[in-house]
Amino acid sequence: MTNLKHELVNLSDLERHVLQHLDGQHGADELLSKLLQQVEAGSLLVHEQGHRITGRERIAVYLKPAIETTLTELAKRCLFTD
Repeated sequence: MTNLKHELVNLSDLERHVLQHLDGQHGADELLSKLLQQVEAGSLLVHEQGHRITGRERIAVYLKPAIETTLTELAKRCLFTD
């Protein structure tokens, strides 16, 4: 993928899934809900320190701060504008 500076950027699975849902119309809670749906559908796997995380509540606890970190990283890499 290329960013707004036309530089090649590699994305993690989580970054790719988050970026797909950034439309400027939904907040962090809706984004978390969409990602949890993807986990339940099996299209997104969540790992912590090499181990797969299971259980909706546990995954949500992990994803909430990960979403914020991912949004910050995507912005730093010029993959979206405010």
